[in-house]
Amino acid sequence: MSKASTIQGFYKQVLAGLSHRVEDDDLISFVEPGGKVRPATVEGRRLVLPTKARLKDGFDDELQPFHPIAENIARKGASPVLATMQRTARALIAHQFTTLAENLLAVAAEPSLHKDLPPDCSEYLKKVPQADKKCLQNFQELVKKAIAKNALITLYLKNGGKLQGEKVNRLCVIRFPIMDHLESDDTNILGVELRKKDKKTISALLHYIMPFGDDPEEYSAGSNSKVAPFLDAFLHAYLKVGKQLNKLVHRYNKPLAMEMEQLDLHYEESLNHLNDYYDKLPSFRGNEGSLSKDEEEEATAAPAQPTQPVQPTQPPGYGSHPQQPTTPPPPPPQPQQSGKSGMSLDEFLGRNRQPQQQTPPPNYGYSQPVQQPMYNQPPSQPGYGYNQPQAGYGYNQPQPGYGPPPQPPVTAAGMFGGPPQQQGHPFDQFTGGGPAQPQGGPPPWNPSTSRL
Repeated sequence: MSKASTIQGFYKQVLAGLSHRVEDDDLISFVEPGGKVRPATVEGRRLVLPTKARLKDGFDDELQPFHPIAENIARKGASPVLATMQRTARALIAHQFTTLAENLLAVAAEPSLHKDLPPDCSEYLKKVPQADKKCLQNFQELVKKAIAKNALITLYLKNGGKLQGEKVNRLCVIRFPIMDHLESDDTNILGVELRKKDKKTISALLHYIMPFGDDPEEYSAGSNSKVAPFLDAFLHAYLKVGKQLNKLVHRYNKPLAMEMEQLDLHYEESLNHLNDYYDKLPSFRGNEGSLSKDEEEEATAAPAQPTQPVQPTQPPGYGSHPQQPTTPPPPPPQPQQSGKSGMSLDEFLGRNRQPQQQTPPPNYGYSQPVQQPMYNQPPSQPGYGYNQPQAGYGYNQPQPGYGPPPQPPVTAAGMFGGPPQQQGHPFDQFTGGGPAQPQGGPPPWNPSTSRL
């Protein structure tokens, strides 16, 4: 696919790469592997594409505009919108990685199926000659333990670092620590007792799917971009992993009847032209980035309290039409700064608004005040890792993770037309709702409170 001509077109490409789609009303939904569609949210707010129509109508406090290019390069951490993208990418990579491995291992463990493989698809069998059904069962159990112990996949962003010996301003690290565990001398891996031949077989298979996946630099990417460097590093790292996974999905999808979809990576050409999209839209809350680590901890420990409750008669937020105040208006507020441009939404739309009274909300790690009545409400229930700015999908990373729901043993999903032998979709294990506990394993998963 060629370069997108508009920023909205670029965002549609990025969202497609993360298995999202934009509905007719510009609201954004997440499409799980298998086709189930869920509303996409960030911190409880529904994601929406900032089209011209949406800009005219404004965004109330129930909506979260998707505008990650508005990242402020002075910020030290990822924004809530980008953090949500990270968790989605982690779950999608985990699903592709483990589904490929499970299907390949299931065929290797059944010699009667080998004759049905075309020659160009049977090469990997030489790497796993000792595969059997017991090995397949142990692998399935190992994946569940790896998720619960944050040891399957690492995907996180760093504010500066080194890649291939060179300094970069932003770094996205993706690796597969489960491979390190398999290289140990112990046969008990993450609480699963493996035979020696199981360790050798599973390790060889995982290295076949993601060569050098235990190397922290192989699938990582850095950025020195002056525009959205966190986003730039993240999307380039996702490209590296996605291309490798897509190559194997393309090779084995039909022969193994896996019915897997390749990751949509058509944003690649557009990603090389971030400067062309910068400053095409004003900034929106949730997209600029978080404060430094120390400031985040301080803000979380002692958030500022509003001086008075936010009144429902106040305008809902960015881009809203002014209402007549019931009290004399205060002095005009200082213009909000955003990255290099410092352009507000009213300036972008050419409006002349009457100043509205602003009530400062609690400071949840953001330096720029915005009206958010929902901040006076109790925190939303965690679910799928989307309602928490620092929550994860249960993989090895600096942020807290999410553990999986209890899962019975499964057979390879769709193997030669055979359905998965478990309830729900296998993708659910990568999107369990609820923060993982440091001790005692993950909490129970409650589907009734889970949401994207």
